[in-house]
Amino acid sequence: VVGGNFNVFGRTHGVVWRQQTLLWDKCMNMKRLFFVLPIVGLISFVVIVLSVLLMPRNLQAPPSQLINRPAPEISSSVLQGVVSSPALSSDIRVINFWASYCVPCIYEHAQLLAVAQADGVHLTGITFNDRVEDAQAFLARYGNPFDIVVDDEASMDAVNWGVSAIPTTFIVSPSGIVLHRHDNAINRQDLEEFLERVESARHQ
Repeated sequence: VVGGNFNVFGRTHGVVWRQQTLLWDKCMNMKRLFFVLPIVGLISFVVIVLSVLLMPRNLQAPPSQLINRPAPEISSSVLQGVVSSPALSSDIRVINFWASYCVPCIYEHAQLLAVAQADGVHLTGITFNDRVEDAQAFLARYGNPFDIVVDDEASMDAVNWGVSAIPTTFIVSPSGIVLHRHDNAINRQDLEEFLERVESARHQ
C-alpha cells in the first residue's frame, strides 16, 4: 500500500512538474516576444524610411492642372514676410508645402536650404495641418530657408494648389506661371536636377 501511494505521488508530482515546465517555457517565450517585437518594428520602420528616401525618382512632374498656368494666390495667414502676387514678382518662386510632423520634410530641409542660396530665388513655405508653435520650433531647430512662411490652417491654399500630401514643391516662373511640381521629398540625388529646373525657369 505504501508503495502504491508512493507511485501515485510520484506520477502526480511528475505531472505538476511538467505543467510548471510548460508554463515556464510559455513565460520565457512571451518575454522573448515582447523583447523582439519592438526591435523588429524599429528595423521595419528604418527600412521603410530609407527605401522612400533612397528610391530613385523621376523628376518629371505628374499630371497637374496648374502646370503652365498662373499660380494661385496665397490666401492664408502669413507668419513671416509679405505675400505679393506671383505675377508682380521678378524672382523665381519655390512654393513648398510642409509640416513639422512630416518625417520626409526633415530629410528634405537641407536641400531647401541649398535651394534658398540660389540667386533670384524666393522660397515660400506653406504649413499643412500644423500648429504654429510647432512649425516655428521646427524652423528654429533646422534652419529657415523661407522668405515667406504661411499658416494654411484651413487648408485653403492646399486645395487651391491641389496638394493632398506633403512634402510637395512647385517652381513658379518670374511671370507667375507654374512650371513644375515635385511630389515627395527633394533628396540629395534630386537636388542637382531640381536646381537645373529652377535655373531654366529664369527664361520662361
